[in-house]
Amino acid sequence: MAPKRLFPLHLSPFEHYMFLDDSPEYPMTFAEQYEFSGQIDRTAFEAAYQEALDRHPLLTAIIQPAKANRDCWVASPRRPQIDWGDWEAPITLPQGEFINLREDPGLRVWVRQDDQRAAITLQFHHATVDGIGSYQFLGDVLQGYARRTGGTDVPELVELDPKSLRDRNRSGFEPLMTNDQMEHGYRELWEFMKRRIAPVAPPADPAGRRPPPPFPGIRSYSFDKDAYKQLRLGCQREGLTVNDALVSELLLTLRDWNRQFGRHILPRGLCIMVPMDLRRPDEPLRTACNCVTYALLRRSHRELQDESGMADFVRQEMTRLKTERYFTGFAKLMVMARWNPKMAKLILRSPKCFASAIVSNTGDPTKSFYAALPRVGGRVQCGNLTLESVSGVPPLRKKSRVTISIFTYLRELKICMRCSPHHFSAAGTQQLLDAFVARLQSIASR
Repeated sequence: MAPKRLFPLHLSPFEHYMFLDDSPEYPMTFAEQYEFSGQIDRTAFEAAYQEALDRHPLLTAIIQPAKANRDCWVASPRRPQIDWGDWEAPITLPQGEFINLREDPGLRVWVRQDDQRAAITLQFHHATVDGIGSYQFLGDVLQGYARRTGGTDVPELVELDPKSLRDRNRSGFEPLMTNDQMEHGYRELWEFMKRRIAPVAPPADPAGRRPPPPFPGIRSYSFDKDAYKQLRLGCQREGLTVNDALVSELLLTLRDWNRQFGRHILPRGLCIMVPMDLRRPDEPLRTACNCVTYALLRRSHRELQDESGMADFVRQEMTRLKTERYFTGFAKLMVMARWNPKMAKLILRSPKCFASAIVSNTGDPTKSFYAALPRVGGRVQCGNLTLESVSGVPPLRKKSRVTISIFTYLRELKICMRCSPHHFSAAGTQQLLDAFVARLQSIASR
C-alpha cells in the first residue's frame, strides 16, 4: 500500500505520550550502533535502505493536524538520507539531537567506514518506532543488502501489510475508557504524582561532569561467554533470572551512588522504568511501529535499606508485570493523556522526577529481524559484511538521567549505558557503569 493511501493515521496513546514528552533539551530519541567487519558497498546499501523505508512507512512520516484537526501521521515530502563518511569522521548534529516531527521524519542514519570495517549509527524518534520495530527495519536493510551483494542462503523478505498499522492502537491500549476506568485512572495518577522519586545525582566534581561526551555517548561493558555463564550460574544459585538481578543490582547501585553524591536527595526513593513489549503472538506482522508500554518498579527510601529483600521484590514484581503488562497503570495513564492532552502537558512539564533510570533488556536484537540471516560462528552474515557488535540505549528524559540497554549477541552479555550529557561526562558515566558492573561481578563470584 502506498503511503498516500495509508495516511493520515491517528497517533496511538504511546506515540502521543512520546510526542508530548519531547523537548530540545531532552529529545525522545534513542540511538543504536552496529559495527561490521568488511566494507559497505554504498550503491547496494542505499538501494536496500530505500527498499526498507518503503516497507516501513512510519519512518518516512511526520506529524501534522489532519483527521478532525487532530495530530496525525502524514507522509513527509522528504525521506531521511544517509550521512556517509570515513571511519574517523565525527557524527555531527548541527541542530542538536532533537528531531522536530512537525518537519522531519523520526530517523537519522550515519555510516562511517574504512577498507576493513564499517559502523552504522541510527537515531530513532520513539514516537515513530520502538526498539523491536527499529531492529525489524534494520534487519530488512541488511537482508536487502545481502541479496544485492551475493550473499548465500539469504531468506526472502517477509510480506508486510502496512494496513496493519491501523490496528496498532489495539496492542494493549483501549482507545476509549469508561467513566469507572477514568475515575480509577485519576486515582492512579494521584498515587503516581505523590510519590517522591530521586534522580541520579551527578558526580561531585564539576570537572568530572564536563564536557559532555560526543553523540551518542554510549559507554559499555561486556561479560564474555565464560563470565556470562558464571553470572547466570550465580543468579541460579540465588533463585534469580539474570534480568531480575540486573534490575535489583541497579537499584542498589543507584542507592549507593546517591549516598555518595546526593545526600540532599536521600529521603526520596528510586524508580526503575522498564519497557515491556505488547506484541501478541496472534497478531499479524506489522511494519515498524510502537507496540510497547512501561512498567515502573519503585522502592521508597526505607525499602531501599532492605538489601536482602531487593531481589525478592524485583522477582515478584516482574512476574506480576509480565502477567498484567496489557493493563498496567502506566498504560491507563497514557490513554488518559491521549484524551486530556492539556493535563498531560502540565504533568510532563513539571519538575518532578518520575523515574530515576530506564532499563531495556533487549536480548539478541538480530532475533527480531524478520529475515533470519545466515550465521558463521554465531555472527550474522550480510553479504560481504559480518556483524561484530551491537550497542544502543533508550531515550533520556528530564530527571531520568541514566538509561541502559542490555544485549546478548554472540552469547555475551553487553551493558550499554548513557547518562545525561547535561550532568555527566564520559568519565562520570564510566564511573557509574563500573559501579554497576562490580555489583554484578560479585554475584558471579558468590
